[in-house]
Amino acid sequence: MHFSVSFSAYGFSSHFLGDIGGLVFTSFIGIGKEVRDFFSPSGTAEIGDLLADMAGIIAARIYIKEQFTSKPLIILYILF
Repeated sequence: MHFSVSFSAYGFSSHFLGDIGGLVFTSFIGIGKEVRDFFSPSGTAEIGDLLADMAGIIAARIYIKEQFTSKPLIILYILF
């Protein structure tokens, strides 16, 4: 689930924020979720979740770079 959320979040945010902005935004989502899990009594922070987040970001970046010359709103392209 972390992979797919990060893939989608990067695809969406990089359209509006650029490559670096999408990376920062999506990384903060993943890191923020793990920080919340660390401090939550019912959550468990896991390094594997962060790795899946980074893998999703990297995969989305590669997909966008190889498939498109311009950056479409990737999530709409995939859904429709």
